[in-house]
Amino acid sequence: MNQQLSTGQAAHILGTTEPRLADLVRKGKIQPYPPIAAGRRHWDLEHLLQAAKSLGLDADEVRHHLREELCGMAESGTALEGQADHG
Repeated sequence: MNQQLSTGQAAHILGTTEPRLADLVRKGKIQPYPPIAAGRRHWDLEHLLQAAKSLGLDADEVRHHLREELCGMAESGTALEGQADHG
């Protein structure tokens, strides 16, 4: 996955909340931490899978939800990388 997701997008895919993901990062459950640019974290597939494991989620289901999200964004013309620039 080349695209990076915002914390909100990652939370949506994982079916959790942004504060819960922030808690996982604070507790060191996501290593290395998702990088921060312009005050926002950027999540990639490895970060999502680590969060999924900590939340007791199935990695294959997370990949499926991620594909659906990316396909939906492609169909709507929304670029993940561009969203980080508009926050």
